[in-house]
Amino acid sequence: MRNTNPPRVEIDVVESRRNAMRISWGIIGLASVIIGIILLVNPGVPGMIVTIALAIYALVAGIVAVTMAFISKQLQAWGRISYGAIGIACLVAGIVALANFGDFKEIVTWLLAITLGLVWLVDGGLSLYGYFSRSDTVWSLVFGIIAITAGVVLLIQPLWGYTFVVIYLGVALVILGLIRFYRAFVQPRDK
Repeated sequence: MRNTNPPRVEIDVVESRRNAMRISWGIIGLASVIIGIILLVNPGVPGMIVTIALAIYALVAGIVAVTMAFISKQLQAWGRISYGAIGIACLVAGIVALANFGDFKEIVTWLLAITLGLVWLVDGGLSLYGYFSRSDTVWSLVFGIIAITAGVVLLIQPLWGYTFVVIYLGVALVILGLIRFYRAFVQPRDK
């Protein structure tokens, strides 16, 4: 009788990719929570500190998104393109912010916040797509709704004061980071 089971090596590669993705998203979640708490503890922090914190977040998120675009076996072509675009946008925003934060602290912070708003819109849309098309957990739905809401607020934020935006960023980073960390390490794993 012929063995129809895939070779164990192939299963190990798929499992190691899945674990790498979970760890990467968990790291982003943890970074989000830490940066969010820093912003909430002192919302009046100088623009330079906010810019550096958000730039580091953008760089980490960019690396993870680009990596996910290449290693994920669950994403279709448009999902890979979306995550690749998110990653590149985050990497460019983070690099530009770090290279220019000394001259235009608040302007760079605003631009970085707008970039994160766009990224959260796309990321939220991808989470909602996963929930409705692949029957992901309810946390995908919750994350998607919160990410889209946070993205919209960050896109219209120039209408509000700087301190409010920093507080809002802090809250959004903590909430989204906790959900991302939970989804990465705690929620049941699909086999």
